Amino acid sequence: MKTRLLFLCLLTAYTLLFTGGCWDQGELEELALVQAIGIDYLPQEKKFEVTTSIIRPGELGAGGMEGGIEGDAEPMRLITTRGKTLSGAMEQQNAFLSRRAYYAHNDVVIVGEKLASQGMHLILDRLTRERDTRLTLNVFVTGDNVKEFLRGGSRLEISLPQEIRQMKLRTNQRSLRGEANLLDFIRNLLQSGQDPYLPVVEMREETPTSPREAEIGETGKDGKRENEVNGENINGEKEESTENKVGYPKMYGTAVFREDRLAGFLDGYETKGLLYVEESLIDSRETINDPEGKPGEIVLITIDNSSRILTEVVNGKPRITVKIEEEGDICCQTSATNLFTPENFRRMEQSKEEVIKGYVKDVLEKTRKWETDIFGFGNKIKQNHPGYWEDLEKGEWREEIYPKLEVEIQVESNIRRTGLIERPPFYEYYQ
Repeated sequence: MKTRLLFLCLLTAYTLLFTGGCWDQGELEELALVQAIGIDYLPQEKKFEVTTSIIRPGELGAGGMEGGIEGDAEPMRLITTRGKTLSGAMEQQNAFLSRRAYYAHNDVVIVGEKLASQGMHLILDRLTRERDTRLTLNVFVTGDNVKEFLRGGSRLEISLPQEIRQMKLRTNQRSLRGEANLLDFIRNLLQSGQDPYLPVVEMREETPTSPREAEIGETGKDGKRENEVNGENINGEKEESTENKVGYPKMYGTAVFREDRLAGFLDGYETKGLLYVEESLIDSRETINDPEGKPGEIVLITIDNSSRILTEVVNGKPRITVKIEEEGDICCQTSATNLFTPENFRRMEQSKEEVIKGYVKDVLEKTRKWETDIFGFGNKIKQNHPGYWEDLEKGEWREEIYPKLEVEIQVESNIRRTGLIERPPFYEYYQ
């Protein structure tokens, strides 16, 4: 009995050696929870400007961060600081906060166009080295003023950061924006023969439809914005009054990079060309003409799509064949045509194939001018023809070969369903 008791005591003492606990813990009451970071570069001052959106703990309901806001108080506070480096600018926050800024809950980073043009290398090391930052961080590029963007409102969520996060998480409708996070950007950046891209967000100003929206839109005295004095902006230029306007985020388009520097932007429709090749397009709606040439149009939905990139090198010249297969449904029509015939089905499929080809060609045309291969054609050549790739000189693929690369685009479209009806309700009336 004594031997067994002694054994249990020794075992307990030995186990205690591995229960050090949270030696570096931080009490929740001592942390300032960051939900979004806006970063831009000021070329004239050669400084970084960082705007941090932080949760106001006193304004959260009893249900926690998702439990709602008490009254009409603002759920977030913005802190803007500047520094010669990103870390230096973030350090300046200590002079304004009563708590330690905590970034583990942050999953939104807004990068300004000026910073993106200077090069993402200026911030990538800080974002990846810090242990509180996740590689699944959602990074966006905006052409708007980053600080002003983060002051915008939210339609459905309790704050702008949560609105952006939910828009990015909405995976059942993905057709007008690029799909990439911090890990995707770094992976594409490190791969030779492929350039990275990021989704774009911008602010759209709208007229308030409620008193609460009007309050959000009033950022200065008497309903004027802070940079407006007697109808002039801070540069003394006349501009259209934006009094009582409220801004909401809009996720639309793709920022294309040449290595780590911003090369240009694709709009929403050009982005479709990228997504069709990337196999990540969902619930896209393509408009075609009536298959019988009658007045009106047909809208077709893309439900699923797949693609293959085939490569070959003939007489020392690479060739690319992109094969895209997609299927979808009839969404609606404004023409008085009976679409439910084999001939009309095939005509609509052919029309949709031409539309998709047009999307891809538009992206090819732009990226060739920018000398940036976001499709990863070079990476496919590298994998399938390593000998050819090793003989290329540095920069030769992007600057000389890709702009003149022969690319064949093959699209196969299939219409599977017509919805609940075969003919439009007004079919008989127009016959």
